[in-house]
Amino acid sequence: MKRTILGLFACCLTYGQTPNPPLSFEVASVKLSPPFQGGLGGRLIGCRGGPGTEDPGLYACAYATFGTLLIQAFNLKPYQLPSAPRDAYQVTAKVPVGATKEQLRTMLQNLLIERFKLTCHFEKKEREIFNLVIGKGGLKLKESASEYRLSQNPSNGRLSYGAFGWTMDQLAEFLSRQLRQPVNDATGLNGKYDFTLTYAADGIRPTLTPPPESDAPTLFTAVQGLGLKLDQKKGPIDLLVIDHMEKNTTEN
Repeated sequence: MKRTILGLFACCLTYGQTPNPPLSFEVASVKLSPPFQGGLGGRLIGCRGGPGTEDPGLYACAYATFGTLLIQAFNLKPYQLPSAPRDAYQVTAKVPVGATKEQLRTMLQNLLIERFKLTCHFEKKEREIFNLVIGKGGLKLKESASEYRLSQNPSNGRLSYGAFGWTMDQLAEFLSRQLRQPVNDATGLNGKYDFTLTYAADGIRPTLTPPPESDAPTLFTAVQGLGLKLDQKKGPIDLLVIDHMEKNTTEN
């Protein structure tokens, strides 16, 4: 059943119907990305800058798909966007002084509505959900006093992350981003832990260049190596559905 989301998401449906002028960037440029020529080492597409960062006055995205822009604009989990065009865009926008993170999201929403004629709605649907639980053999981690930190060392089709001072809730959030599906912490553990996760990059997340084949274990097997397990079940989640959008943009 379709349902309209009010508040933050209302601009998807009511843009142009409010007596108050919408929040907007001072200046914004949106254009299709040029063909990718390499040089980024296969790193993920993404956005940077804005309130709360080292460059609060400039928000920029490089080779960002329309889906990436929607995730940024509506503060979505990746699994909440079942489908979106894969066209990549370059975005450069000047953020007004003193703007908050929430205001930045509203500005980006309004920018997408203006340039892409976007309309959308939310639907609640049954989807796969994972619970992170302790494996049958017991937890293979010891509690740590380390400060929260994450290091990354990808190579030869492998993704390798060193996590320090992580809670199980933080691990569940990390796994959710990797799998693009909901992951809930159901371990009952309250401590912090150090661990390393090494697994095959293929099929995990979209990159600008396909990763090479690897003999590394899957992410599910790597999690089991920590004495944990991802139990699968079904449950309702909110999905953002695109009703209309136009690919052509007017650069400004």
